[in-house]
Amino acid sequence: TALRKAESALQNGHPNHTLALLRGRGAEMRRWGTEAAASDLICRAYFEIGDYVEAERACDEAVAASGDANADYVYHRGVMRLLL
Repeated sequence: TALRKAESALQNGHPNHTLALLRGRGAEMRRWGTEAAASDLICRAYFEIGDYVEAERACDEAVAASGDANADYVYHRGVMRLLL
């Protein structure tokens, strides 16, 4: 799936490819129930390229989609807020 490909791209040091795979696919990710995970990957990809504003927005979306249930998403959002 796109989510697995995006995660692999990020792990291999290609954050722009991760963003290309996931941006604009929110409805699809919601339908698959992976919106929070996709938003977290987008957050981390923006972090890797140094765009902390967009990273923080994506982290907010991950936390909102998970209902504050995932500590990793909350942690990533906190890191972005510290960097801002």
